[in-house]
Amino acid sequence: MVTGSSFSGSTAGPVPFFYYDIQQCPHQSVAVAKEAYLPLPGALEGSELRFRVSTRATCSTKRLPERAISSFHARHLFDETTLRACSATMEGSPGKIRLNTLPDDIVFRIMSFLTMRQAVRMCVLSRRWRNLWRTVPCINADISEFKRRDTEHYDQETELAFKMFMERLNELRDPAPLIHTFRFRCILDLNEEINHILDSEVINGWISHAVQKRPHFLDIVLLCDKLELNHSAFNCRYLRRIEFTNVILMQGFFKQLAMGCPAMRGLFLDECSVEDVEISSQTLKVLTIKNTHVSYGNKTTISTPSVTYLKLWSPLNGTYVLNDMPLLVTSLLVLYHVQDSGDFFQNLRSLSAAKSLEFDYVGRRKKLTIENNLQLYPKFNNLVSLTLGQWCLDANFYGLTVFLQTSPKLEKLTLKLEKEKPQRIIGKLEDRSFTCEHLTRVEVVCSEDDPLVEDVVNFFVNSGLTSPQWTDLCSVSTRATCSTKRLPERAISSFHARHLFDETTLRACSATMEGSPGKIRLNTLPDDIVFRIMSFLTMRQAVRMCVLSRRWRNLWRTVPCINADISEFKRRDTEHYDQETELAFKMFMERLNELRDPAPLIHTFRFRCILDLNEEINHILDSEVINGWISHAVQKRPHFLDIVLLCDKLELNHSAFNCRYLRRIEFTNVILMQGFFKQLAMGCPAMRGLFLDECSVEDVEISSQTLKVLTIKNTHVSYGNKTTISTPSVTYLKLWSPLNGTYVLNDMPLLVTSLLVLYHVQDSGDFFQNLRSLSAAKSLEFDYVGRRKKLTIENNLQLYPKFNNLVSLTLGQWCLDANFYGLTVFLQTSPKLEKLTLKLEKEKPQRIIGKLEDRSFTCEHLTRVEVVCSEDDPLVEDVVNFFVNSGLTSPQDDPLVKDVVNFFVNSGLTSAQVHIITFVAPVESESTYKHLTMENNLQLYPKFNNLVRLTLGQWCLDANFYGLMVFLQTSPKLEKLTLKIEKEKTQRIIGKIEDRSFTCSYHTPDVDQGCVTCMVNCSHALHLFDETPARAVSSFYARHLFDETPLRACSAAMEGSPSKRRGVTAPAHTDDGDWFSDVPDDVILNIMSFLTTRQAVQTCVLSRRWLNLWRSVPCINADVGEFQRSDTEWEEYDQERESAFKMFMDRVLELRNPAAPIRTFRFRCCRLDGFEGTSDEADMNRWITHAMQKQPWVLDILVLYDALKLDHSAFTCRYLTRIKFINVLMMPGFFQQLEMGCPVLENLFLDESIVADVEISSRTLKVLTIKSTQFSYKFRTTISTPSVTYLKLWRPVNGIYVFNDMPLLVTSILVLYDVQDSSDFCQNLRSLSAAKRLEFDYFGRKLTMENNLQLYPKFNNLVSLTLGQWCLDANFYGLVVFLQNAPKLEKLTLELEKNTPERIIGKLEDRSFTCEHLTRVEVVCSEGDPLVKDVVNFFVNSGLTSAQVQIIRCKNMI
Repeated sequence: MVTGSSFSGSTAGPVPFFYYDIQQCPHQSVAVAKEAYLPLPGALEGSELRFRVSTRATCSTKRLPERAISSFHARHLFDETTLRACSATMEGSPGKIRLNTLPDDIVFRIMSFLTMRQAVRMCVLSRRWRNLWRTVPCINADISEFKRRDTEHYDQETELAFKMFMERLNELRDPAPLIHTFRFRCILDLNEEINHILDSEVINGWISHAVQKRPHFLDIVLLCDKLELNHSAFNCRYLRRIEFTNVILMQGFFKQLAMGCPAMRGLFLDECSVEDVEISSQTLKVLTIKNTHVSYGNKTTISTPSVTYLKLWSPLNGTYVLNDMPLLVTSLLVLYHVQDSGDFFQNLRSLSAAKSLEFDYVGRRKKLTIENNLQLYPKFNNLVSLTLGQWCLDANFYGLTVFLQTSPKLEKLTLKLEKEKPQRIIGKLEDRSFTCEHLTRVEVVCSEDDPLVEDVVNFFVNSGLTSPQWTDLCSVSTRATCSTKRLPERAISSFHARHLFDETTLRACSATMEGSPGKIRLNTLPDDIVFRIMSFLTMRQAVRMCVLSRRWRNLWRTVPCINADISEFKRRDTEHYDQETELAFKMFMERLNELRDPAPLIHTFRFRCILDLNEEINHILDSEVINGWISHAVQKRPHFLDIVLLCDKLELNHSAFNCRYLRRIEFTNVILMQGFFKQLAMGCPAMRGLFLDECSVEDVEISSQTLKVLTIKNTHVSYGNKTTISTPSVTYLKLWSPLNGTYVLNDMPLLVTSLLVLYHVQDSGDFFQNLRSLSAAKSLEFDYVGRRKKLTIENNLQLYPKFNNLVSLTLGQWCLDANFYGLTVFLQTSPKLEKLTLKLEKEKPQRIIGKLEDRSFTCEHLTRVEVVCSEDDPLVEDVVNFFVNSGLTSPQDDPLVKDVVNFFVNSGLTSAQVHIITFVAPVESESTYKHLTMENNLQLYPKFNNLVRLTLGQWCLDANFYGLMVFLQTSPKLEKLTLKIEKEKTQRIIGKIEDRSFTCSYHTPDVDQGCVTCMVNCSHALHLFDETPARAVSSFYARHLFDETPLRACSAAMEGSPSKRRGVTAPAHTDDGDWFSDVPDDVILNIMSFLTTRQAVQTCVLSRRWLNLWRSVPCINADVGEFQRSDTEWEEYDQERESAFKMFMDRVLELRNPAAPIRTFRFRCCRLDGFEGTSDEADMNRWITHAMQKQPWVLDILVLYDALKLDHSAFTCRYLTRIKFINVLMMPGFFQQLEMGCPVLENLFLDESIVADVEISSRTLKVLTIKSTQFSYKFRTTISTPSVTYLKLWRPVNGIYVFNDMPLLVTSILVLYDVQDSSDFCQNLRSLSAAKRLEFDYFGRKLTMENNLQLYPKFNNLVSLTLGQWCLDANFYGLVVFLQNAPKLEKLTLELEKNTPERIIGKLEDRSFTCEHLTRVEVVCSEGDPLVKDVVNFFVNSGLTSAQVQIIRCKNMI
């Protein structure tokens, strides 16, 4: 018997359990019969979870949240991804080699690098791949893949989804293949106050199952609480390596490991607890123990005679004693406590065979007294490299002297000193002489001004080191900038950068790089190309490439781009930059500067670091260190410098900026002191671009003769002085959101574009000076905030400059102060102005005081005015009147436009189908037109039988629409008509037509019937975009959605020149080159269907062929979240976001190809009554209506905030099969319209919606899901769906509903919150009587039930039943009734709740029942529930054994 599910057609919809018996399904293959669901994450936003799970590893799940349940086949993890579509590209033509031709062994090797969830998803690729995931030798399961995106915590939904995935994985995986690697990362929370899904028993069960599959490598990571490991399962003769994080190893674990895992070679313990008194193994070669607890009371002995690598790091407590390790090569050991000097000596003796040793003694509890007897100490005859901590200097360098005396082959010594450490060693050494003839390098890692450094130097000098040794010593030991903290192992780099990779050998990696001599490899590329590739990596990634082969070992040392980011060194378990992160980054930068080849220059230096000047915390990174790195970079003559500081600002040392190659600088969060710009002008003569963000400028003048681009954002300048900006060569200036201070600009004669916000000027003189500096600009955005005081402006136009080049101008609210003072001045001084944008803000105080006598102006080139404002802004009307009174006109007032609209409306089209587009026409020279007299004879005109699109000019409206009527009468297939209307055109047609009737009704499911566009041509057009920010206004071509991205630049790379087209990327064996350009449009459109509509539109920039492809994509998927600004949170109301989305939807539907079909229409939008900018009901219903006219198959509407009232008259579509509504209102008549207009609808999903209809009826629905939905209070809602096979009614908010018969029902999950009386209750039960699986609960009013079993239906098909607390009311009334009427019942689940009032009143005389098939009863309850005992006695007295009744206790169950 295996568990499965029925596919609902919705990956997000609920799919409950059912059972298949393979013997009962002979018509299905065993493979299909075994397949079931796998969970996939989704979000149940705003919903309250109510489910309980068995604590056993084989348990089933109750009330599964929909996102945790997927469809019958695992391939349906991909929404709308059919197997055939994916496999087509996999199999290809017979002549081509495809991925499908690879042997299984290679495919398994590739899939081993994926997580198990990713591997499962590959089943959609082709038929061959459908079952490959079942035999992958590597299982890598991580609970973080199931975490919702909207939360940082692991909630119950995440735990349940992961548990379901693991159970189904273990069940469906092929039992024959073994597992080579088992990686597992899970959460265990033992908090008794919260009901968690995952417990120790379940997790131990999964580990036990994995060990039975004979793995070679086991990696277990537990989050939150520690897992008490069941070590009895560890019996595998193939297991070679184990890594445990956050587990408890009980007594007997290592004994079991030694007996059951004879091939064990590696053991890694991190943040674990060891309860055993001995860690022993005869086979271990690598042992790592980090941050691990051991027993307080007993000493923990480590007996691993075969170990070659030992790491005992940061033990949290307890005492370790090591036994002999004769094969030891490398050891990193920190002893926090030993009982006496005997244990200390024993540990040293155990390490005596090591070649590389790092040893520290912390001795937290008491000081250690050492005897003066060198015979107690072992000889370190093999020791070559030694690292010692502060302890070795105690008692007059006691420990250091001992090691030097007993290490004859020592070559390198490192001392890590720490300030203010108490003495831990007591003793006196009489013989202090030693000879280290091989010692060539001594490193002292210390804090600045450590007084012990001088003592260490004197120690070595007095000990007889020769002059050459002393020279080498000095060159290393002067590293005064090193940290005082004990270095975490991840922050210590060795001499070769390749050792940044733990346990990664060079030979293994290089083998695949070099290959056989006859094959072309990456190694054959020239260095210049390799450097170009590596320039796109961060420096840490580039360093790691040294493991690829011998040639690559040193390539990173000469890469021309350095990109160092501290975030790469942040630990995964924290969101903060702690001392370990700072120390690791500092060590990396120092080693990078030290080991990099000094000859090659640096082209680009990008650097992102943290600087915290909090004196209460001892931080590693300070201003001096960071300035030193920047200085080192500038010495390498970079072209581009990008410095980003986090937390506090860096006071920049500008004396280092002396580089004649430096062309561009970007600073974030730095302080530029006085003299910086003077140094920059002298030292960097090639400087072209400067970007400052969140900086502080202490200089009084920002000056440069060479700067061409200057951007200053969110930057502080001096309060006391005016800051002058003198950049005469600048062509682009952006001064945005200055935080304080006063700016004064000097002349910029070459300026082309400027975006300027002045927050304060001292007087009108500074104001005029700034305007004069901007007078050469062609595009200007200018705003004045004036926070401190109002500005009085004189009535003298001669003070204002002439903006002779200005073409595009954007002004803020300030220009309307003092009766449009600023606006009038700009219009008077800008003779070439073509486009004007005004950004208005409500309730802004007046900032300008003045009066202008001469208010006349002439803007003959001004063709477009945009007003960006909030809704109902009273200033809008004043602005319109201002321009109308000044001679501009509004094209909406054109009488011809009104006549054309009325003409088509009277002809049967709706006003929504007539689009008015205003544009500006070129000025034509005057000419004389001749009148043309037309006869009234339609036979003279031809038939345009193939005409689909028609564009006509002004002439067609002459003589009472003569020409237009003729074309409409002779074009039976016309789909789209465009009229270009021009003002003040003389009549050119004379005639009269008697028969004015016409029919343009040509219609297919894929054609938008009767789309008419009127393009109004006017000399001056005024556009008032209410609620539309400037950035949201799109132009006619969708490609302009890309700011600053020209079409030509992008298409060049796609198309190339005719002589070189596709020649660069063409494979050697083909002549046609770029395969993607040869792909048919149908295939490309199918690919683009997986993009959102905004992404699809953005592909128009790729080439000329792609310019209009987005217009025909069969899937529209629009999400308001894509328009979210990066500087706002999603929860915040954002007017710009809403306006941009509304504009986008309107333009997409307007510009889309009317002949192209829509198969799927999804949109996610916001609606807020009373708020500005959000789309209203008319907009959304218009979009839906347009989509329905395109005959879609799937409709998915999600509305945020206020519910959308649907216009159900639009729901007429004979192809629509699936609807999903979230937060909509369905008025009376909706479902009647749906049944008539959508005859093939099979799937309906409602969530958080409102049903105002009295009946939900459909004869075609097969899947019906209703969640968190409100029904009417006033009347009962009837649900009539006779064809439904899956029904879910979950958490209805209110209302009463009654079901009609559902004879085809298979699965139902039903919660009744209220019924009027017992007859409705019984009617609902009768409707569900055909179900095979039923989950039923009742929370409503008290019901008095009659003692008549004939009122209750027979559940003849029922196999699995789940009931709530209500079934135990009235002495188990409901439970007995179900048991009496379900003869085939196999599994029963009861979900009990404490303190629940009685809801059923009644008495049943005949309480006998027979359930011969009932084999399993689960009781899910809270701890201490008194009803559990009664339930058990009930079933035991009824003939079941106690073993068949399983109690599942959930803590703090509601």
